[in-house]
Amino acid sequence: MRAKTWLFCSLLSGLAIGDDSLQQAVLLYERGELTEAQARFETLREAEPENADTIYYPGLIQQSQGNYKEAADYFEEAVKLDQQQSRYYQSLGEAYGSALQNASMFKQMRMAGKVRDAFKTAVELDGDDIDARSGLITFYVNAPGIAGGSEEKALKKINR
Repeated sequence: MRAKTWLFCSLLSGLAIGDDSLQQAVLLYERGELTEAQARFETLREAEPENADTIYYPGLIQQSQGNYKEAADYFEEAVKLDQQQSRYYQSLGEAYGSALQNASMFKQMRMAGKVRDAFKTAVELDGDDIDARSGLITFYVNAPGIAGGSEEKALKKINR
C-alpha cells in the first residue's frame, strides 16, 4: 500500500512540477527574458510534445522579434494540437497578416483567406476575445473585396 501511495504522490508532484515549469517559462516571457524563456519552452516541448502552450509561446517570442513566418509555423503547430484555443488562432491570424505586409500583391491575395479564416475561427471560439474580433474587423476593412474584405462585414462584426 505504501508503494502505491508513494507512486501516486510521485506522479502528482511530477505533474505539479511540469505546470510550475510552464508557469516559470511564461513568467520569463512576460518579463521580456526571451532567450531564457525560449530555452525553457524548448526543454518543456521535448518533455511534453502534446502541450500546445510549449509551442504557442515560442511563436509569441518569434512574433515579438519580427519573425512572422516562423511565428506562424509555431502557431500552426499549436492549432494542430489544440483546436479549441481562440488565442492560438488569433495569434496565427496576426502572424499571417504581419508576414504579408511586405509580400507581393499576388501572395497577399493568395494568403488573404488564411488570415480571415484564422480570425474568424478565433471569434467563433470566443466571441468576447477583443483582439480576435479587432483582427477580423481590421481584415475586413483593409482587404480588397476580391480577397473577402468588406466594410459591411466589418460593421456587422462591430455590432455583433
